[in-house]
Amino acid sequence: YANTLAKGILPENDLMRHNFNLKESASFFDNKLTVEGSANYITQKLDNAPTSGFYYNPLVGTYLLPRSLNIADYKNFETFNTGRNLYDQNWFTLSDDETTQQNPWWIMNRNSTRSTRNRLLLNGSAKYKIAPWISVQARGSVDRTSEVWDRKAYAGTQHILARENGAYSYTNTTITQQYGDLTANMNFNIGDKLQITGLVGTSITDWKTEGTDFTSGKDGLKVPNQFFIQNTTTPVTSTLSANRRQLQSVFASANLAYDNWIYLDLTSRWDWSSTLAYTPQNPYAYPSVGLGIVLNDKLNLPEFVNMAKIRGSYAKVGNDLPPYTTLLTNRVDPYAVLTVNDIAFLKELKPEKTASLEIGTEWRMWNNRLNVDVTYYKTNTTNQFFKIAAGNASLNNMYAVNAGDIQNQGVEALVSLDAIRNDNFKWTTSLNFTYNKNKIVKLADGISEFTLTGEGRNNFASKLQVGGSFGDIYGQDFIRDDQGRILISEDGIPQKNNTYTKLGNSNPIWQMGWNNSFNYKNFNLSFLIDGKFDYEVMSVTQALLDGYGVSKASGDARANGGVSINGVTPSGKAVTTVDAEKWYTSTAGMGPVSSQYIYDGTVVRLRELTFGYDFNIKDSFFKKLRVNAVGRNLFYISKKAPFDPEVTMSTGNSLSGVDIFMMPATRNYGLTLNATF
Repeated sequence: YANTLAKGILPENDLMRHNFNLKESASFFDNKLTVEGSANYITQKLDNAPTSGFYYNPLVGTYLLPRSLNIADYKNFETFNTGRNLYDQNWFTLSDDETTQQNPWWIMNRNSTRSTRNRLLLNGSAKYKIAPWISVQARGSVDRTSEVWDRKAYAGTQHILARENGAYSYTNTTITQQYGDLTANMNFNIGDKLQITGLVGTSITDWKTEGTDFTSGKDGLKVPNQFFIQNTTTPVTSTLSANRRQLQSVFASANLAYDNWIYLDLTSRWDWSSTLAYTPQNPYAYPSVGLGIVLNDKLNLPEFVNMAKIRGSYAKVGNDLPPYTTLLTNRVDPYAVLTVNDIAFLKELKPEKTASLEIGTEWRMWNNRLNVDVTYYKTNTTNQFFKIAAGNASLNNMYAVNAGDIQNQGVEALVSLDAIRNDNFKWTTSLNFTYNKNKIVKLADGISEFTLTGEGRNNFASKLQVGGSFGDIYGQDFIRDDQGRILISEDGIPQKNNTYTKLGNSNPIWQMGWNNSFNYKNFNLSFLIDGKFDYEVMSVTQALLDGYGVSKASGDARANGGVSINGVTPSGKAVTTVDAEKWYTSTAGMGPVSSQYIYDGTVVRLRELTFGYDFNIKDSFFKKLRVNAVGRNLFYISKKAPFDPEVTMSTGNSLSGVDIFMMPATRNYGLTLNATF
């Protein structure tokens, strides 16, 4: 049993989790048959999970509050409205503000959310040893998760988010995954030098998702602050959803080791996916081959080389499509209204394929005190699933196509050294780094550009463009002359170019980690420093702070008599200073000059620091006892952006590297006790 009780950095943000785990095994027939089973039940309640972006985010109002006002005056977040006999929100502005800012305490108390999740995992297996060299095994599992989520927006909430009597949203989702496989495992020798380990098997995986979504209609609730489904002024907006996906597979693998110096790995797999029904691409296969050669015994290398190995591999991996992509699923409602599937189904669709090549070498030297591991890799992902706009003559909004060839290649390296190693003291240091570049080699035929995130009111977009890279950020820049000077109108307004150009890429090209551990008698100390380099991020938050005049930058500009620039007017007059208000009202806010808010994402930090002690306990109930003090994300050694680049809007590709009122990064401290009985 495990229990977790946690409070977030925001008021009313609480997590409670209970984890019950039971496992048992038994053997029969002189240990030829082994049976195992386990059950794991997890129940969790999460209140007021932090949110990013403009909606229902307490940071928006906190950050944009005019500096002439005292935020403590709004801690009493509601005032009684005698005319309506209910409480209204206490905030300096409640207009339909485009940033939807509200009193932060109101959001946490009167726009509350609750998520209740229950998860049950059942696992069972039976393994029978037919002979010393062969066994068969059957396994099965069920993973079922049910989650209920709701949001209660009280009367007094911003009208753009909820009507005058409030709003209610409710979601109930159940996801069930069932898995079973049957395998035969073999391990035998041919002669004295060749050892073979092999496996053949089959498996089936079945996913089922069912859900109910409800939201009070466009006019909100009938009776203020009564949150149940029937209390709506307009017909309930609800959705019942169910989708199912099944994957059937057969697979085989063989691992051959010859004379302990040549190792050959072979695998092959065939998948039949329900999402590829009605296409000629079922089944689809993907093989792999890997070869490793240990050099030191055969090449008579110097004695200080304990092990030298070269390796290479080539693999293909397949991935199926979203459910119902190849099957027409248009619906007719009880009023005989045809609801057309958003995507036109195409029988020509294929599974996504990723082909990867790796070449590497590994060396261990000086009694394994120095270890070096270097790998070069290259992957190409093709036949990716895209939706492209359909023509006006089509009933469908989109067409599904296979397209694209996105290439990743790079190098990974690890160097580890036991710098000091004696009876009382040991110092081990290791340095790893990765270099990765991706390139869009091809999109669909006749298409050279594809937009992931459109050109919205924040003036940035994420696009795929042939010759570019995944994660490219596009936006607007200033109009400049041939000397790079910003064009300033005669009345002092900076001029921006409405054409979107590439401003950066949100994927780090270089990453580094430096780990050190020290052991002196019973004491241990370790720290990890890591860094990410050569990439860009964008802060919409900073643009809004500047536009509202509440940032340090805008305050400094006012104090210094304006913003210093290198500009020029249409008549050719040089401009070195622009009025702070004119500058920020035309370059910041909701429609900023995007290039002004692109930052170098380079960041180096002390990721973790641990100090511990091992107690010598003899003739005790404990075999071992260790106490550790741990700190994580303690401080930045170098950071160039005005926010932590790791805390961005999305880990996906369309909003990766973009900060829109994200929660601040946190520093964590902890004390751990490890006991072995």
